[in-house]
Amino acid sequence: MPKKEESIVPVMTIYFLGFNLGNVKTPCLKVARNYVDMLNNKILDTKEKFVELLTHDSYIIQATRIKIDGQPKSKLEKILSIFEQRNFADDKEETLTYDYGIN
Repeated sequence: MPKKEESIVPVMTIYFLGFNLGNVKTPCLKVARNYVDMLNNKILDTKEKFVELLTHDSYIIQATRIKIDGQPKSKLEKILSIFEQRNFADDKEETLTYDYGIN
């Protein structure tokens, strides 16, 4: 019986921050890796399976910066609206109603 090949799933992290980063104004940031030849300071246009297994891309969500005006315009805005702080607590820290359904 032939051996079944296992597929390896890459690691992806999502960080939800309850504070603002000083230099990053967007609420949703993707940090993607590049391969850089450090001797020549050039970005390499290649990927290596071994390296890919060791490292990972990440996403950073700054919850305090999420402000969706009106109806969410994309799937990402809809998902981010779940974490928008004004949907869940007012100045008196009372729970509010979430207006957008996730479909």
